[in-house]
Amino acid sequence: MSSNQDAKNIGNYINGQWKPSVGGGSQASINPARKSEVVGYVPDSQNADLNEAVEAAQAAKRPWRKLAGS
Repeated sequence: MSSNQDAKNIGNYINGQWKPSVGGGSQASINPARKSEVVGYVPDSQNADLNEAVEAAQAAKRPWRKLAGS
């Protein structure tokens, strides 16, 4: 598998910030049309990452509910 030099490392988007996974690992995201092409790297998220995202979403729920729709 060849890697694309333009491939980006993508983090978890939690509470308005891009963050690496708690464990620091990542996995290659492969182009389905060209299986030898890596299009990016995504975090190898763990339960702690999920829990942090859920807590951030629950904290944002009440303020978001009060916003008017456009």
